[in-house]
Amino acid sequence: RITEVVGMEKDIITLQDLFLFEQKGVGDKGRILGSFHPSGVLPKFMPELEAKGVNVPIKVFSETGGEVI
Repeated sequence: RITEVVGMEKDIITLQDLFLFEQKGVGDKGRILGSFHPSGVLPKFMPELEAKGVNVPIKVFSETGGEVI
């Protein structure tokens, strides 16, 4: 998983998954095979990146390149 820390609620850290790893199998020498896929959730930090001039296409966070939550 690639997870964003989105805040705190008292002593509890609030997280949201941005990408999830899907294992396809095990390759030579015991190496895990697979890939990361977007969860469909738009990160809360996007406005901060844009304000700093970093432009990440929203479709990166969507499996189909379409709408994100």
